[in-house]
Amino acid sequence: MAGFETLDAMPSVATAGDAIPIVLDELSALYPIDDYSLTVSLRVGSGDAVTVDLEDADGLHSGTLQISQTPGALHYAIKATRLADDVAMTVERGVITVAPDPALADPRSHAERMLDAIEALLENRASKDVQSYAIAGRNLTKLTVDELQRWRRFYRSEVARERGNGRKITLMSFS
Repeated sequence: MAGFETLDAMPSVATAGDAIPIVLDELSALYPIDDYSLTVSLRVGSGDAVTVDLEDADGLHSGTLQISQTPGALHYAIKATRLADDVAMTVERGVITVAPDPALADPRSHAERMLDAIEALLENRASKDVQSYAIAGRNLTKLTVDELQRWRRFYRSEVARERGNGRKITLMSFS
């Protein structure tokens, strides 16, 4: 029976509520377990940080990341503490994009939902569509095709930007 895949680096994307086993090979080589301890801090927005103290797994720093139930940007920082003098430094930081659990919520972002809605409007727009009308003293004005196309370009750009997120930033190491 197969187990879950253990990641050898921080993930860039995860699903809300997942527990992800990690063994940080590269950081273990830079910060040997006999000389350093590693701690991962995870935070969504201004909420409280969750801290995971990595443990020794055959000489490598390892642990399990409990991913937030809140979709969005999960910021993380990995701090190395030199055991000899208790000096600590952040050695890696980045963002994990937390996707909604598709069993519990619509997994699309706001930009993806808006883009889908705009494209559906454009697809169903009749050539002789009425721009505005009034019924019982209430007025309704629809967006023009040009306005919808402009919004579509905007949301396509937003979706492309969202899909490019999750890059990792590595900081300097101990001297």
